[in-house]
Amino acid sequence: MKQNLFLHIALTVMVVCSFNIVTAQQEVVIPFSGKQYHTDATAYREVASGRGSNISVAKSKAVLQATKGLASQINVVVDGVTTMIMKEVDNNGNMNFESQFSNLARSSVEEQLKGAAVVNEKVVQEGSIYNYWVVLELSKQKVIDGVYESITNVNNDVNDNVSNVKDDTNSMLQKLDLDKKRFEEIFNEEMRKFEEE
Repeated sequence: MKQNLFLHIALTVMVVCSFNIVTAQQEVVIPFSGKQYHTDATAYREVASGRGSNISVAKSKAVLQATKGLASQINVVVDGVTTMIMKEVDNNGNMNFESQFSNLARSSVEEQLKGAAVVNEKVVQEGSIYNYWVVLELSKQKVIDGVYESITNVNNDVNDNVSNVKDDTNSMLQKLDLDKKRFEEIFNEEMRKFEEE
C-alpha cells in the first residue's frame, strides 16, 4: 500500500512538473541588423558572417559571402537597367547587343566590387570557433559611374574578335543616345524598385 501511495505521489509530481517546465528562451541578437546596415538610396550594403577555426579564415568566409551578396543585389538592378534601356531603343531585335550591353555592365560590377569597403566588423568566439561578422558597402554613385563608363568607353585594346563587339556596341550606343543623366535616372528608378521588394 505504501508502495502504491508512493508511486501515485511520484507520478502525480512528474505529471504536474511536466506541465510547469518552462524552457529557457533567449533572444538571438544578430549583429548589424539595423536599418543603417541595409542597402539604401546612397549605397549597397551587405551583412554576412563566416565561421572558422581561426579569425582570418572566418573573416575570409564572411567577406566572400558579403561580396557575393553585394554582387547579387547590384546585378538585379543592372539587369533591370538593361531591360529598361533595351525598351527605349529600337535595336531591331538584336539580342546580341543586349547580351553585349549586359556583359559590359556585369564586368564593370565585378571590377567595382573590388572597391567595396568594410564599414563594420565584429568577431565572436564560440569555444574554439570564431564567428566573424562583416558589413560591406559600395557607393551607388561609384557603381553608376563605373557601369556607364564601361558601356560608353569600350576598351580600345581589344583583339579582332572582340573588336566586332566593340563596333556593334558603339554603334548601338550612338543609336541609344544615352547620356549620363538619363542613365542615372533609369538606374535610380531600378534601385527604387529593388528597395521596395
